[in-house]
Amino acid sequence: MNRKYQLILIITIGFMLSVLLYFKLNKKNDYVLFMGDSLLINDIYINDLNNELQFEKYKTKKDYLIENITTSELNHLIINNATLVNKPIQADIHNAKYIILSIGYDEITKGSNVRIYLYNLENIIKTIKRINKGNIYLVGMPNKYHDINYWLRNIATKYKVGFLTVD
Repeated sequence: MNRKYQLILIITIGFMLSVLLYFKLNKKNDYVLFMGDSLLINDIYINDLNNELQFEKYKTKKDYLIENITTSELNHLIINNATLVNKPIQADIHNAKYIILSIGYDEITKGSNVRIYLYNLENIIKTIKRINKGNIYLVGMPNKYHDINYWLRNIATKYKVGFLTVD
C-alpha cells in the first residue's frame, strides 16, 4: 500500500477509537437517583413512577433519601459536595439517568416557613441542573397542599423539570 494511504488509514482508525473511547467514558450510568426525605417515596409510589417513567430497567439507587432532612440541609449537602455513600454527592447527581427530588412534606407539616422552603427548593433545583441537565423530576405534595403545589409546579416549569403529582 502507498504510504499516503497507510497514514490516512492510521489516522482514521485513531479517530474512530478516540470517538468510541469518548462515548464509553462519558456514558451516563443507568440508575435512578432519589433525593430528599423518604416520606413520599414508598414501594407503591415507586411502582407508579416506574409505570409513568418506565425506568424499571435501571438499577434504582435510594441512597440520598434521608428522613427529616430539610431543603436547607439538602442544599448544603449538594453545594458542599458531601460524601454520603463512599462517593461525593455531585458525582452521583452527574451520573444519574433520572433524578427524582421529593422533599418538604415533613418540613411543611412541622410548620416551616413556606417561602423559605420554596426558596431553598429552587436553589436545589438550580444546583442540580448545573450538574446534570438530564431527566429531573420534582415530586409535589399531597393534594391537600394544592396551594404549595401551585408554586412547586411553577418552579418545575421555570427550570424545565418534570412535575409529578401525589394522589
